[in-house]
Amino acid sequence: MEYIFPIILFCCSTMAVYFAMDYLLMQDMQDTMNRLFCLLCFLSAVWNFGFGGLLLQKTAEAAYWWRALGMIGTFGYLIIAVFLVGHLIKRSKLWSHILQSFSFLGVVLYFFVTQRNQVIFHREEYGMTYYFKPGLWNNLYTAYSAILAVSVVIALIRTILFAESKRMEMFGKRFLVAVLILSAGTVLDTLMPLLGITALPGSSIAQFICLAVLFYSLNYLNHSHITIANMSGFVYESLAVPVLVYDADRILRIANDTAVENLFIEPGTYAQPQNSLEEIFAPEGRPFDFDGDNQVLDAICRKSQAYCTISVSKIFDTYHDLIGYIIIVNDQSEQIRTMQRLEEAKRDADEANRAKSTFLANMSHEIRTPMNAIMGFSELLLKEPLEPKAQEYVQDIRRSSQSLLALINEILDISKIESGKMELVNNNYYTTNLLNDVSVIISNQAREKGLEFKMNLGKDIPCQMYGDKIRLREIMINLLNNALKYTESGTITLDMEVLEKTSDQAYIKIAVSDTGIGIREEDQQSLFQKFTRMDQKIHHDIEGSGLGLAIVKGYVTLMGGRVMLDSTYGKGSTFTVLVNQKIVDATPMNFVLSHTVKTQDSNIGAMVITDTEVLVVDDNKINLKLAKNTLTAYGLCVDVADNGADAIEMCREKQYQLAFIDQMMPKMDGVETMKSIRQINDYYAPEGEGKIIVLTADAVIGARERLLEEGFDEYLGKPMNFRQLERLFLRFLPKEKIRIEQNAPVLEVLITEEDILYLKSILPQVDLDYGLNQCGGALQDYLKTLQIIYEYGPKQVQELGELWQQHNVADYTTKVHSMKSTVRSIGAIELGEKAEALEMAGRAGDETYISNMGEEFNREYRKLMENIGDALCHYEPSDHVEQSEKELLDERMVEHVLTNVRQCVEDFDFTRIFDILEELNQYEIPEKYQELFERIRQMMDVLDVDALRELLEME
Repeated sequence: MEYIFPIILFCCSTMAVYFAMDYLLMQDMQDTMNRLFCLLCFLSAVWNFGFGGLLLQKTAEAAYWWRALGMIGTFGYLIIAVFLVGHLIKRSKLWSHILQSFSFLGVVLYFFVTQRNQVIFHREEYGMTYYFKPGLWNNLYTAYSAILAVSVVIALIRTILFAESKRMEMFGKRFLVAVLILSAGTVLDTLMPLLGITALPGSSIAQFICLAVLFYSLNYLNHSHITIANMSGFVYESLAVPVLVYDADRILRIANDTAVENLFIEPGTYAQPQNSLEEIFAPEGRPFDFDGDNQVLDAICRKSQAYCTISVSKIFDTYHDLIGYIIIVNDQSEQIRTMQRLEEAKRDADEANRAKSTFLANMSHEIRTPMNAIMGFSELLLKEPLEPKAQEYVQDIRRSSQSLLALINEILDISKIESGKMELVNNNYYTTNLLNDVSVIISNQAREKGLEFKMNLGKDIPCQMYGDKIRLREIMINLLNNALKYTESGTITLDMEVLEKTSDQAYIKIAVSDTGIGIREEDQQSLFQKFTRMDQKIHHDIEGSGLGLAIVKGYVTLMGGRVMLDSTYGKGSTFTVLVNQKIVDATPMNFVLSHTVKTQDSNIGAMVITDTEVLVVDDNKINLKLAKNTLTAYGLCVDVADNGADAIEMCREKQYQLAFIDQMMPKMDGVETMKSIRQINDYYAPEGEGKIIVLTADAVIGARERLLEEGFDEYLGKPMNFRQLERLFLRFLPKEKIRIEQNAPVLEVLITEEDILYLKSILPQVDLDYGLNQCGGALQDYLKTLQIIYEYGPKQVQELGELWQQHNVADYTTKVHSMKSTVRSIGAIELGEKAEALEMAGRAGDETYISNMGEEFNREYRKLMENIGDALCHYEPSDHVEQSEKELLDERMVEHVLTNVRQCVEDFDFTRIFDILEELNQYEIPEKYQELFERIRQMMDVLDVDALRELLEME
């Protein structure tokens, strides 16, 4: 009998240590409640161990020490229990602090109630026990225990009443039950000894029961916390998607409620064959046989026919052995239906957009045909002797036709921007060339209207950048044209500066200001909308479609920039464009602005040079012919060579006073040729009489200095600048050989306005002012240049294509370099820029760029040749030189063309069909296909699409 209570208490002590260790190892010890409970468990173990040992003792002295040990656990247990309750109190922190402070009185009481004279020990049948001697300290101990019990009960009742969550309310109730159990137990070993009744270990057993209740309650509370251990269960049960778990034998073991409901799995039949993954789904692939840890497959649920994706992940144990698979199912049916609806809507939108584009393309073609006739007959009428009034009418017809043609082009541009088909064509470009183009175009228009045109340029603008130069120029010109239209007097100003600069980016600001009428504040919001014009009553006499600013806005947005307006009505407007451009060469540009292009100032023919032989070396036959004609006009005896080796032999046989050598030539370039000629004799040696001048289209800052360091005597840009050429004559030739014809007739007007308007309409890709300036300003000289280029043009394209097919990038680069200067010499600036981009790609070895853009350059070059041919026919129909023999298309290429035409018919891309038919004009079609293509042309002229489709299906 005497061992029953000790065994119970020792077992309780052991279980309390187990609870403590469980919490130390398994629970989150960052949580305050868990730390307090773990300490409570250890103190409970000390309490039970001390009083369990007391019951086994035979002497009062030994019993005293075991009771002292047990009382450490008792007072510590009570203090920690108070702190645990205080942690639960959320609303009254003051009450919690008072209660916790009061609990520390137990530390003082411990030293008094454990004195030997406070208790009397004696043996009972169930072991050693004791009772309190009457006195102050034992009474205080009893009062202390009672106050703590009542306070804790009150605190727990408040916690239950004002709990913020159900789980805290439940925990408070369980804690209250535990405290009541503990309070009932204290009657046996606290109140009974105080009354002189022998103590029983009731509070020791009760506090363990209390501990067990708290252990269970805290485990429940911890289960509600977010931890890796408990979240897997929460997630598994709460997931709104089906989750299946298969073992290593691919047998279903677990399925959450969503899986059971949505996949029609009957509970209790998990391991049945009908619940295998292949029976539930029809997957596109092998769901369990894959490399890696997971995979995602598309599948169809066999019972619901829902489109799903199943994510299969392998499950490994601690030894990395495969023990199963977890499958997460996502129903994609609604997403697929949404995607199908979106695709249908997109298809409808694309068809509507294609219909609009087709309509615009067809209308463009239909309008252009009569417009060409109107403009052509206007030109013919103007050549007839007409009365002044009739001539004025015809000129008005021609000008109106040109305005209408410009409007058509603007509508097509805005249509491309809206449909997203407008793409940037980014290339390297020289900032000087860009600004020079703008200056040439705008300055003449400003002068004609009596306005002053200014350009203010920042000092740190990079000389070479990367971007869409053509679109950037259109932005400037559209804004400047808009300023010109609405400014009657004063100044038009273009400002350009760099706001921010990094190692490879420049944030450019372009501002166009005018002193015009300005824009009302209420009109500024809608200014960039298409077909919008302000103050139409005031400006009713100004031509315009209202598309220019909309196109500017579209281009700037496409570049990722911004366009802003600052305008004061009655004083003027400022449009500001902010765009980023990549920096190719950060050297500040060197731009000398010339607002006017005076074509009549050329002195070709006024300077006469006698008894002088010169040599021109260039692999480009067009450049050779142009140079020979130009130099011959000065009276020079000109020999030509198309390669370096021939030039060296010619210099051995003859002493040329001037040798003009192209910088870039195949096999032997200009530098090698010059150095070989220098070694022939003293006449050509450095500082000798024979001067060697390099011809180059390299306009990069520092190019002249670099070439002079190589050994050339001077630098001459291509196309030739006549003033610079004449300065070279004066510098290097004896004065006695040069004669200036003071009485040489100089025409005030070298080309009529009618000729300018005609050539601009027939050569839309040419900057006529620039081209005329390069050719001296006279119409006949310009036409001669056009004819030379026209004679050799097809051969140039053919040779360029052959070099590319041979993957001869070096000679391809040289060839396109020479073609660049050729087209620039007549004012085809944009085409020259594309040639320059191909040249730079060739130098960099970028064959991908050449492959992508080379054919576009060839196509535009052929188009230019075709337009030049039309212009030559207009001026010299009888003497016009026919295009050189056309290349014969083989049958394989013809079939490829027909395939493209069929595809264009299916896509309703009629504009592309017209382009294909125009390109075919450059080739000779095999006889067996000529009738077919003639019928295609006839059907396209009337847009008989159905007949065209039937014709192509028959072939």
